[in-house]
Amino acid sequence: MSLEFYHGFLFALREHTERFPIIFPKYHPTFVEATKGTSLECRLGIHGESHEAETLLNEGMTDLIIETGQTYAYYKGSYEDFEEELNALPNKEIYKEIAHKFREISSKRN
Repeated sequence: MSLEFYHGFLFALREHTERFPIIFPKYHPTFVEATKGTSLECRLGIHGESHEAETLLNEGMTDLIIETGQTYAYYKGSYEDFEEELNALPNKEIYKEIAHKFREISSKRN
C-alpha cells in the first residue's frame, strides 16, 4: 500500500468521526473487512493481524494526522483541515467508500 492510501483513508474517515477504535483484536479485521471488494483489498495474517492496519496507525502518527491512546486513535485536526488534501487525491472515492464501510463495521463491533 502507498502513503497515499493511508492518508486518503485517514482523511476520508475524519469526515465521520473525531476518533476511531484501535483495540486488538477488533481493529485489524474491521480494517481488512472495510477494504474487501475494493481495488485496495487487504488481508489478515496468520495471527489475525494486518500489516496495512498497523502501518496506517504508524503513518498517521508520523505525519501528525492522529495520535493514539490505548483504545482509540484521535485526530489532530478538523475535517476541514484535511478536506482539501483528500479532494486532491485521484482515488478519493475509494477512500471515502472504505472509510464509510470501516465506520459502519466498527460501530457494529464496539
